[in-house]
Amino acid sequence: MKFGNLYGHTDGVNCLTYWNTVAASGSDDHTVRLWDLNTSSCISVIDGVFDKKITSICHNPRMTKQLYVACGNRILEFDLRNLPSIVSTYNNDIEDPSASITCMCIDPEGYIMGSCDNMGNISIHNVYTNETTPIMNKDRSIHNLSFYRQGKNISLLASGDLSTLYNYSMTGEVLHKTVLPVLPDTEDEFIQPPVINDICVNYDDNMLYVGCLDGSIRCVVPQGKDIALENYIICKPHSDSVKKITTGKNMEGSNLVFSVGADSRLSICSKTANGRRFDQQLHVKLRNVPNSLCFVDTLSDNMVLSCSNSNYLLTITEIA
Repeated sequence: MKFGNLYGHTDGVNCLTYWNTVAASGSDDHTVRLWDLNTSSCISVIDGVFDKKITSICHNPRMTKQLYVACGNRILEFDLRNLPSIVSTYNNDIEDPSASITCMCIDPEGYIMGSCDNMGNISIHNVYTNETTPIMNKDRSIHNLSFYRQGKNISLLASGDLSTLYNYSMTGEVLHKTVLPVLPDTEDEFIQPPVINDICVNYDDNMLYVGCLDGSIRCVVPQGKDIALENYIICKPHSDSVKKITTGKNMEGSNLVFSVGADSRLSICSKTANGRRFDQQLHVKLRNVPNSLCFVDTLSDNMVLSCSNSNYLLTITEIA
């Protein structure tokens, strides 16, 4: 395993995304930087257009030149061929000036974006028509979003500071609400409520991975309209709460789960032969707890990319 740093920002880095061999990062220095991951160099800077904190960033997997940046209560769309001009602006239609988008994600097909703000308001944005559909959400702790596809159907999964997963249609209806059951912790021999900290959908196996307050990672197997008919702990790699999770593969193609806890440790777990649990492969102490974590599978060597309140991005390569 090899560690590296990408320097250029002058303040903490809040969010990141990647496509092909390029990454984008948003910082408290009110800039977005584009990075060439092959050469570990900054290739472009978007500056002078962000008047509030940059909180989330995503790239359109279909229209590959489109980049979306959440700033305050707006989402700004950029064309990477004509920076730094703003192509479109998406608003959450919330009049409160203190509202700020905290999370944003995009459908893997590149048609729909989802966003939520610090007051728990959720919106769905059509990137082709610029239409915004608000979701009538009553859980004000919502701060995690991820799209889920089942055949031709797409829905938006959301979670907050509780044990509940919400499944919303693209018209804003609640398709299903799932309260994760209390499961016995066989390692510590006591039961803790599965309070959700982060969620991640793996589109290869179409499963939802949930990072919890008790340091465990759970798997929700979507079946039919009920998104949580089967729920189980796959591993407990952290002594403190799981802050961020993502999934990927090693160079041999085996499924991996990457997680970072409040214990500042990066854990890499691989799936066991029976497929129901993950064995911990590696535990690495990091300097800071990441604000964002992603697995880059488009390089000759797979990479984990993370950012924190420090002014650099951390790269991890040569993953066994």
